[in-house]
Amino acid sequence: MNYKKTISWKRSIDLAISVNQIIRNFPVSEKTELGICSKLLQSALRVPNRIAESHGPGTDMRSDMLMLARYHLSETEFLLEFSLHVGYLAKDEHARLQSDVNHVRMLINKKINKFDEIEIS
Repeated sequence: MNYKKTISWKRSIDLAISVNQIIRNFPVSEKTELGICSKLLQSALRVPNRIAESHGPGTDMRSDMLMLARYHLSETEFLLEFSLHVGYLAKDEHARLQSDVNHVRMLINKKINKFDEIEIS
């Protein structure tokens, strides 16, 4: 299956795009290479990247790639939470992004469980 046709990839790329849009409003001091903007965008971009990698050759790595996607999603979630607490992100923006994070996590978990079932049988 082409990863671009999966709901998990589509929703995760949408999340990365949303993150890219919200960091434009962050302080200039956070837009450096070591600032939170860079870390937040990188973690958000790694989620769809790992989902794409899970569809590559070598089915034995699928579950591992999806677990890494889930790890990066948790990192994104933490950075969004931090951004809220320091005042870079409004409560309504955070709530919308948190909902997106939760949806992507649910989709990744479903994919992991599906792959686990395939491996067991």
